[in-house]
Amino acid sequence: MPLGAPMPGVAALDTLVRAERELGTTVELVREGEPYALPPVADVTVHAVAREALSNARDHAAGAPVRILLRHEAGRVVLEVDNGPGRGTGKDTTAAKGSAHRGMGLLGMGERAQLVNGRLSAGPTPSGGWRVRLEVPVDRERVPAGDTPTGAARHTDDGVERNER
Repeated sequence: MPLGAPMPGVAALDTLVRAERELGTTVELVREGEPYALPPVADVTVHAVAREALSNARDHAAGAPVRILLRHEAGRVVLEVDNGPGRGTGKDTTAAKGSAHRGMGLLGMGERAQLVNGRLSAGPTPSGGWRVRLEVPVDRERVPAGDTPTGAARHTDDGVERNER
C-alpha cells in the first residue's frame, strides 16, 4: 500500500465481505450494538484482523462458510470470525495447493491486538471449524468528540495516523 494511502477500518468491513464473496466464500456479517467511533489504530486493527481471519479460512478451510460478528459494547469492541470445517478431507489445504498466502497469521494478529491493549484468541470450535476472537477495550471518553466511524485512517510521511473525513 503506498505511503499516504487510506488504511481501511470498521466501516470498510462491508467492502471486505463483498470482495470475499466474489472469491466464492459464503460470508455473513452481523453487527450488534450501537456503533461508535474507534481510535484510529483500533479501527485499522479490527479490519486487519478480520481480513487475515478471512484469508486464513480460505486457505485452511476451503469452501467453509464464514460468519463475522462485530459487536460494540460499553467499553469494548468484539470481533469474532467463525468458519466451519472446510470441504473435503477436513485437513489443512494450504500445503497441497501451494498457497501463496503470506499474510500476518496468528502471530501478527496477536501483535496487532497487543498494540491496542486488546486480546486475541483463536482455536477450534466444537463443530470442527475455527474461531478468531479479538477484544479491543475502548475508552469512549478518550475518543475525540465529533469523530464518526469513517472506515479509514491515513498514514502520512510523519508517521501520524489521521482519520479520513
